[in-house]
Amino acid sequence: MQELIEEVRTWAREVEQLGQPRFGELGARVELIRQTLAERSPRAEEAPTARDDDAQPAEPSACRLQLQELRQRLEANPAEFSSWSGAVSTLEKILDPIDRKTTNGRNPEER
Repeated sequence: MQELIEEVRTWAREVEQLGQPRFGELGARVELIRQTLAERSPRAEEAPTARDDDAQPAEPSACRLQLQELRQRLEANPAEFSSWSGAVSTLEKILDPIDRKTTNGRNPEER
């Protein structure tokens, strides 16, 4: 999971440097993270709706729900995001708790 998250982060930085946002492709990568998370924690997909972009869910089911909602937003209306960095920032708010949980609270340098 850590490798996948880092791969998406690296890709997002590269896209930002190119100045050619790829919202649809980001949505596909968000879906891959969501599916991987579902495979690793196969609890039921039911979770309270976590629509607040500032929420930082700790439970895998809540994270999966936020990833699903983000993917839908990226695919349906990318103009909803103020910029590429706005979309990536929204993703980071979801990924940070996942990343912390998979690294057991360690800093990325300690992995």
